[in-house]
Amino acid sequence: MTEADPQALLHLATELATAAGALLAAGIDQARTAVSTKSSVTDMVSEMDRAAESLIVGCLRKERPDDAILAEEGARSEGTSGLRWVIDPLDGTTNYLYGIPAWSVSIAVESDGEPLLGVVRDPSRNDTFSALAKQGSWRNGVRLVPLPVPTLD
Repeated sequence: MTEADPQALLHLATELATAAGALLAAGIDQARTAVSTKSSVTDMVSEMDRAAESLIVGCLRKERPDDAILAEEGARSEGTSGLRWVIDPLDGTTNYLYGIPAWSVSIAVESDGEPLLGVVRDPSRNDTFSALAKQGSWRNGVRLVPLPVPTLD
């Protein structure tokens, strides 16, 4: 297990998701010239997926060189810190390509194979959702409190 501060990691993940979200939002109206498919004709990947992943991974390799990386569009590296960043740089590519505002940037961190934290940035709604293992979850910095479970009677 690494000695990394979970709050510092959460801050970094939030910064990276926000930066990638801004990049994607700025490019949403551009013509798509480099769209290809992966596992099926509906599993698309665009130059914007790759650009967002490159932004996130480039920063992580500079800031956290000992951490492992697993990213959807192909970036992978082994690490020695016990931490692994799991990245979907554009979650909802099809929606993004069709101008449907239901897409996000998703970044998670595992510590020794166990989930440690996650961040989902939704630039279309200016929302950032985050969670820390055993500490709770937040929307735009405000703690989320689950509603009581209703009875069926």
